[in-house]
Amino acid sequence: MSLPQVGLVQTAAADCGDEERVDIPWEEGGTKESPVIIEDSDTIGLDTYDTEYTWFKIYLSEPGMAIYPDSWCINSGVDSQVNIYNADTGAKVGSWEYDEFQDEYKSNLPTMQEEGWYKISIRTRESDADNYISFVSETSSAEKFSIENVDTYPADPEAGDEITINPTVRNENDGVNNWDQVGDFRDTVEVSVTLNGESIGTKRANLSADETTSFQYTHELTSVSSSGDAEIEIEAKPVWADDGTRVTEQLDVEASDLDSDGLLDYREEEIGTDPEDSDTDGDNVNDRKELQLGTDPVDSDSDGDGLSDGAEVNGQSDPLASDSDGDGLDDGREVELGSDPTVEDTDEDGLEDRTEVEEGTDPTAADSDGDGLQDQTEFEKGTDPVDEDTDGDGLPDAREIEIGTDPTKVDTDGDGISDFDEYQEGTDPLSQTKDENNIGQNQSDIVKDRTLVVESETVSIQLRSERTLVEQDTPAALTFSAASFISAEEPVNIQLVIEVPSGVSVSGTSFTESGIGQYTTTMQLQPGETKGMRITLDANEQGRFGVTGRAIYFLGDDRENATVDSVRIPVRVVGEENSEDVTEQNSQATSATNENSPTTSGSGPGFGALGTVVGTLGALLLLKKDAL
Repeated sequence: MSLPQVGLVQTAAADCGDEERVDIPWEEGGTKESPVIIEDSDTIGLDTYDTEYTWFKIYLSEPGMAIYPDSWCINSGVDSQVNIYNADTGAKVGSWEYDEFQDEYKSNLPTMQEEGWYKISIRTRESDADNYISFVSETSSAEKFSIENVDTYPADPEAGDEITINPTVRNENDGVNNWDQVGDFRDTVEVSVTLNGESIGTKRANLSADETTSFQYTHELTSVSSSGDAEIEIEAKPVWADDGTRVTEQLDVEASDLDSDGLLDYREEEIGTDPEDSDTDGDNVNDRKELQLGTDPVDSDSDGDGLSDGAEVNGQSDPLASDSDGDGLDDGREVELGSDPTVEDTDEDGLEDRTEVEEGTDPTAADSDGDGLQDQTEFEKGTDPVDEDTDGDGLPDAREIEIGTDPTKVDTDGDGISDFDEYQEGTDPLSQTKDENNIGQNQSDIVKDRTLVVESETVSIQLRSERTLVEQDTPAALTFSAASFISAEEPVNIQLVIEVPSGVSVSGTSFTESGIGQYTTTMQLQPGETKGMRITLDANEQGRFGVTGRAIYFLGDDRENATVDSVRIPVRVVGEENSEDVTEQNSQATSATNENSPTTSGSGPGFGALGTVVGTLGALLLLKKDAL
């Protein structure tokens, strides 16, 4: 294609002007890998005798834009070439050049389909310093394609006729200036045709500026518009645009539609619908609409999922798929459950609706048991998503996760005290060793009484809390008693160990301090002998702390089969402002019975292997026993 010479200068180099026209000299151009960025109308000098390309790049901010030279001066007898590439794909998308031998300009400058960066390569041979070129980017119009006329055959169709529609489309190239000077600005048009609201085809063609082409569509006339005519709508738009140019044509049709559903009577007879009932199957979707959707106009539930076609169309599920969202539950079942048949995970908890139904969780609630943990998290943690307290220790699963305890274990640290009780008492549910750092971890006013009770065939040992909620300067008190039954064949050796945090001292008969915070007393009971003592605990500050009492006993010299039992007893020291709480709790403690106190029973000495060692005392099981 030979271009008009408007804007071109093909005289001596001196007529092109001077170097002041140049914004970017040739030698400042980039490489293919590192092109120089240019803006619209930046003037590039063509001063070179090199056959290599120099590279630039320009940004297009939206699809449907064109890149073209808007100003240039190239001395006659100079061979010049411009190529345009998509910077992301590397594909060549356009070119513009002067052919010295043909003495003509050639152009292939399409409208770009995508926004983004485009590279421009320029090569000139035997050029002069005064030669130059500049480029601009310009947006094309979405209505650049006009629909010039629409031919139909036959002109007066009847019901059942095959109708042919021939629209003619032209690329007007609206929106790009001076295209006739620099190129053809080809673009791809997409032409869609509907007949009475039903799509009958979409076709494409690539057109240069001012080029026309015709399209042909053929379709059987089986329906009419609401006015009783055949309505043809045609849209021509660039492939990069959402909308384009539209025209509508009306054709008179000789046909009968008794039920006014838009479906001609002869066609209803062919497919078995009732020509006198616009909705033959009574599913609230008229017969013609069902044909457009692909559903069965004589079956109210085309996909057999328990929902009528009308319910699915109105509810936006797929009337042709029994499981619209592919989650394994039929749409009808989802409606029964209250879940969304168009979303595979209705409550967005990470579990598909079907999985929730199979596992017994609620597909409409992300947290079925309301414990603060989503169902999927509960599955990952091994907790029960329909039980807010999986281990039944009194602490909700979410709270256990928050404080670090195991929501599947009643006693995370295995010290014989449940996580709930440790949390209430302010001790550490993650450590068998409780220290002063555990004091005052929460503000609960509860101080639970705990008792160590050991009963076997030969011995009875008890360590009880006598006074564990006290005012400062008033000692807390425990009582200890031990009895060797007359049935014992050998003396019973017993060691009682009391462990307290720093700042707490222990006093009582025969107690000696055996280590930091550890006090011990040892006794031997002959068969039938009993002993008892009162133990006082003095704390030098207010707060909560735990006292560990440990009883170690064996018969005669059988140390290898010694039995160890322990209990953790909470103590709280308060100020004068809480004196009423002290009086009330101590009064209750006086009248309480032992059946309300947790106890520990161990196997009798000499009757089994060593039940535990000091470092693993938490594994002992606390059992409730009546007081003797």
